[in-house]
Amino acid sequence: MLIKIKLIQAKFQLLFILLFLGFSMTSQNNVGVNTSTPNSSLEVQGNGDTDATSGLNVTDSAGSSSLFVRDDGRVGIGVTTPGARFMVIGKAGAPAMNILPIAGAAPSFRINDDGKVGVGTTTPGAKFMVVGEAGSPTFNVLHDGANPMNPGLRVNENGRVGIGTITPGARFMVVGEAGAPAMNILPAAGSTPSLRVNDDGKVGVGTTAPGAKFMVVGEAGSPTFNVLHDGTNPMNPALRVNEDGRVGIGTITPGARFMVVGEAGAPAMNILPAAGSAPALRVNDNGRVGVGTAAPAFELDVVGDINASGNVRANGMVLSSDKRYKANIQTLNNSLAILAQVRGTSYWWKDQNVSEKLQIGFIAQELESILPNLVHTDKNGYKAVNYIGLIPVMTEAIKEQQSTIEQQNDKIDAQNERIEVQDERIENLEARLQAIETLLKKND
Repeated sequence: MLIKIKLIQAKFQLLFILLFLGFSMTSQNNVGVNTSTPNSSLEVQGNGDTDATSGLNVTDSAGSSSLFVRDDGRVGIGVTTPGARFMVIGKAGAPAMNILPIAGAAPSFRINDDGKVGVGTTTPGAKFMVVGEAGSPTFNVLHDGANPMNPGLRVNENGRVGIGTITPGARFMVVGEAGAPAMNILPAAGSTPSLRVNDDGKVGVGTTAPGAKFMVVGEAGSPTFNVLHDGTNPMNPALRVNEDGRVGIGTITPGARFMVVGEAGAPAMNILPAAGSAPALRVNDNGRVGVGTAAPAFELDVVGDINASGNVRANGMVLSSDKRYKANIQTLNNSLAILAQVRGTSYWWKDQNVSEKLQIGFIAQELESILPNLVHTDKNGYKAVNYIGLIPVMTEAIKEQQSTIEQQNDKIDAQNERIEVQDERIENLEARLQAIETLLKKND
């Protein structure tokens, strides 16, 4: 009997405490704290609606808050002053949040104590890391919930990212739609796009209406296009297109529509007709230009034939002969005697790439001692002959020879006339002698 009385006393004490705390229970077995009309199985009503009061505080054995619900509706886990509607503060050595699809499975969502967030992994290696699984996409953002095959953004299990496609054919693939650009990147709201890809496949930089497959529109005060081969030196571009339309390679200030500035140890320009072929055009770092050769030995070295439809300059002179270009004109003298000293030769080129045919010409060193004005010596000591300059010498030599022949013919003609006169006299004498002989015979 004593035990029953003590039990009844304990119940009355508990009921008194609960009533003092504002605890009530309805006939529907709904329990209310600080409210007499709970509408849920358990309803806790706070003491106000500010951040100074709380409706619920669940603490651990040490008295630290594990779950805290403020009267202003903010919920904190591990914090009594949540700065958002829901705020979780973890502690060292344990994840701040771990959501598992089923017991024992890899987490669907994990936030570690270092602040890194992982989806499908317990050890995210970045601030936000998603690890996919075989047979399903890693990431899928739909812009049309009724059509799961029409993703805005898709990351497949093979690591390929697609926008507007579920089967990207590259690491990153965007499939546009009719009537809208496939890609538009703006530097700021309302600005002209930095990069635009239209639905017709044309790409524009600095323009919304590219007129070619790839079109760049520059702006005043900055280059239109700049490709650097040395990121530490922005003044050393591989390719530069300035706002004035001039293109430079190796220079930021091209002085022409197209200008190439070479560098020591490498050709300034090399154009090959096919891989492994001799260059069609080569400009070396010493300024020499080669056509058909990678090692031009002259300012312009051509391997093969040259054809010109207009004038050609040789040694600084156009091969035209207008009198207005010339001064102190004199007729050549003794050309025949000069040519008599010149030796014509036949020879083969040592370099068979120049020509494999038998050549006919002069030896520059020999001709230089006779006609030095017709021999040119380059900076390496190699000599060349101005064959065109020999034509006037030959012309005057022929004229001198013809004059000599004509003089000899005149002498021969005069001698022939004298012979004819003598022949006529002889004939007259013979006729007179014959007449005398005839008379003598009659007298006998």
